[in-house]
Amino acid sequence: MLAECLPCCYYPTEVVFLDDSQSYLQTLKLFFQQSRLPVSPKLFSNASEALDYVNASDKMTHRQSLFAHLLKHVDTFQTNNYALTVNIFDLHRVVYNPNRLSQISVIVADYNLGNQSTGIDFCKAIVDKNIQKILLTGQSKHDFVIKAFNEGFIQRFVCKQEISDFDDVVQMLTKAQRAYFQQITKTIIEAVGNRPHFPLAVYYLQFQTFFENLLKNYDIVEYYLLDPVGSYLLLDKAGVSRILFVQNQDQHQANLLDLKDEIGQSIPQAMEAPLRRGEYIVCNPTYLDGVKRAVDVVHSIFPAVTISDDVDGTSFYCALTNDNWLLDTQKYKAPQLFKQ
Repeated sequence: MLAECLPCCYYPTEVVFLDDSQSYLQTLKLFFQQSRLPVSPKLFSNASEALDYVNASDKMTHRQSLFAHLLKHVDTFQTNNYALTVNIFDLHRVVYNPNRLSQISVIVADYNLGNQSTGIDFCKAIVDKNIQKILLTGQSKHDFVIKAFNEGFIQRFVCKQEISDFDDVVQMLTKAQRAYFQQITKTIIEAVGNRPHFPLAVYYLQFQTFFENLLKNYDIVEYYLLDPVGSYLLLDKAGVSRILFVQNQDQHQANLLDLKDEIGQSIPQAMEAPLRRGEYIVCNPTYLDGVKRAVDVVHSIFPAVTISDDVDGTSFYCALTNDNWLLDTQKYKAPQLFKQ
């Protein structure tokens, strides 16, 4: 079953909280210290200071430069008409940019800011339209709150009474951060395009469920799309990197043709049937970055699981491997989870 595309990337970001209650902010601070969620909270009681921080020119520049190397406008035959192209294979290089960790993805603002302007006024003044804005209010039924939502100044409004514990805060932030990266994805993945007759796993609900379970099981805090089909670079809380290789049926069959001279020689003939069934796939990093490496083909074959769509029968073959090729560990520094 087709669904909205998976985010093309995800990494720890900053979340800004604005509330005039110092006791509430102090409680949030203690919660984040203990939870070690992959976010960096910035807590403000003053709306002007918070707005200056969010709209600061250096932060705007950092946000704009993170993905600038991926996007290229190419002239077409029509005057002033541009086609947007994306080098999706370079997306993982964002991992080397330390500014990614100071990127603001979510703002949570209280509607009632005492003698200051309202949370709605604050959200309206935010320049970056990708930032997800959540309004906390006890007046969610008022027309002006719903109007702000309908006009896109806020993406969600939540009654404070509905937040019974910090599990609710976690769920709220998780959904909002995903929506933030979904906004970035819309620009990138639409430029890549969903080619007909060439299925992309990132659009399939069954694969998305498999992927979400993988993130939980391995405590993944960063991930980056490596090809349009659905291969990802995954990094856990300790900075350990893995590659999820994903191939559709066409890719798998093409790889088998490439291996026809290897089967029975460097590849044991007994592995031929499991290979054809998709129980093993070829996980050669050359397919991801184009860099040729002296790796025996037999060492590039890994066990795979098959993810099949219940509606159209499309299948994808997925293998999780250790990353011994892609990530430059000398350039990469794992993000420190919140401590203060």
